[in-house]
Amino acid sequence: MLTTGFWNYEYDVWASLAVSFALAGAKQMSDLQPRAQRVPLLTAMLLLPALALVWVLVHGLGVNLALVCVGLHSVMFAYLGKDNRESPYNILALSGFVAFIVVTFYSKLQFRAVHAYIIPVGLGVLVLQELFRARTNPEARNWIRLVTLMAMLGSAGYYALADDRYAITFQPDPDFASPAGNGIGKFPAPALYLAMGFAGLMVDLISILYKVLVHMERSARMTIVGVLVLAIGALLVFGAIYYKTKKTRLDNWLNRWRGKLAQWE
Repeated sequence: MLTTGFWNYEYDVWASLAVSFALAGAKQMSDLQPRAQRVPLLTAMLLLPALALVWVLVHGLGVNLALVCVGLHSVMFAYLGKDNRESPYNILALSGFVAFIVVTFYSKLQFRAVHAYIIPVGLGVLVLQELFRARTNPEARNWIRLVTLMAMLGSAGYYALADDRYAITFQPDPDFASPAGNGIGKFPAPALYLAMGFAGLMVDLISILYKVLVHMERSARMTIVGVLVLAIGALLVFGAIYYKTKKTRLDNWLNRWRGKLAQWE
């Protein structure tokens, strides 16, 4: 840069990305080398992403280039950890993906609601907990799930249910957070995911109904409430009749599900 006008700070970042990906591609070959040769290559591969991001921030190269650095390095670490779910590279990859989402929400989409950042971080914690579930005991896993899901649903629920400054368009946030937690726990089947996800979804649907009724005229509101009460009563009567006529079959079905749920965490 002191001798020619061709080079600039941005080219330094792209050169760093090229070297990082070259080192990642050559990692399998470098693993066969003696330790004295492996350590410098591994150290360079781990330090270059941090140095590239610091270079972007120090020289003010913009958010777009910072997102490129974070996103591409996350993909690189995901590639390095693809063969082992408990690889430390997966921690770096997942952290990078979460950081990419958080920076995008803050700088590009201008989100200023707390749950816009708690939900991505919470999902990252849940995924990380599932990747390393063999290294943690069931009690610790349940506490991690409980605290994370409470933070996700609580932050989203506050804006959607309690804060009147925001429109009903905020309601899909807890609707997303609830099934997302369930989806992560689909295969290991932790019961806490199902219970809290279902509870959050039901509370949110009731809140939507309440907000819709509050802004309606009194006559229309009373009509809808009457129809809902009548429908609920009819469903209860029909359910009681159906249960009495199909009691043996329903009891057997419930017992099978109890047996399955008993094996969940």
